[in-house]
Amino acid sequence: MSENIVSLKAYKTLKECHKLFEGYKTRLGKMEKADLLMELDRYRQEAVRYPHHLLTVVKGEILMGELRSKSLTTELKNFAQSEERRLKVELYQRLHEGWTNQKH
Repeated sequence: MSENIVSLKAYKTLKECHKLFEGYKTRLGKMEKADLLMELDRYRQEAVRYPHHLLTVVKGEILMGELRSKSLTTELKNFAQSEERRLKVELYQRLHEGWTNQKH
């Protein structure tokens, strides 16, 4: 199977994960920058406890996107952008592996 082909099951799983976080996206959108940084700390703790959970990766991707868009410093914006990219790659690799049973 080509690595560029997306499984419909994987796509549906991803959509379901994003749907679960619609309220989270709304809350993040209303947060001040200081609250977003506290949320980043909470996320990091959660990621340590559940590093392999698909929902943790999706949540992180959403958080990093919001941090990137609200960043005042170049350093924070670059960090959030880099993490968001890393999490997207991890997410798609997991979905690809999960539905094609291929390990990279």
